[in-house]
Amino acid sequence: MKDASIAIVDTSFWIHLVKVDLLDIFLEYYSKIIFPSKVEAELTFFESFKYKVFIPLDVREYRRLKKKEIIIIKDPLKVSKELESQVSKNSGEIFCIALSLEKGYISFIDNGRPYDFCKKNNILVSNIIEFMLFLYFEKKISKKDFLLKIKLIERSISKEYLKNIESYLK
Repeated sequence: MKDASIAIVDTSFWIHLVKVDLLDIFLEYYSKIIFPSKVEAELTFFESFKYKVFIPLDVREYRRLKKKEIIIIKDPLKVSKELESQVSKNSGEIFCIALSLEKGYISFIDNGRPYDFCKKNNILVSNIIEFMLFLYFEKKISKKDFLLKIKLIERSISKEYLKNIESYLK
């Protein structure tokens, strides 16, 4: 397995990826997905509830791929003081970024401050909008599909991420 085929994924990115039905295409590019244990805990937090009537699709897909050993759980050895001062302590993003620093793998995160920290510090990072733009430019999804998928998640995406989409699509 090539290192380039490994991605580190945060909770919000994973939820968006599954919601816009791009998981299968994502798996064409990344054969292994790393979830820090904090991200796993965030995604599966509802399992601690006494009554579980419904299991969301993102959790079902997570379980399926973990069982196939496509998703693996891995934590960073260390989280630097600088990273702790810039990103929310004990968040899934902080562990994703720390792993990216240790391993050199790309982190897929959708939250503003952690994403900005990565960009500022030349850490490999992407968000759901950039991933969908990549797929559009690779002709894996059409402009129409791209815009429909954006509609599905626009309420939970940073306005900063959304504001320049049209200029990229021209």
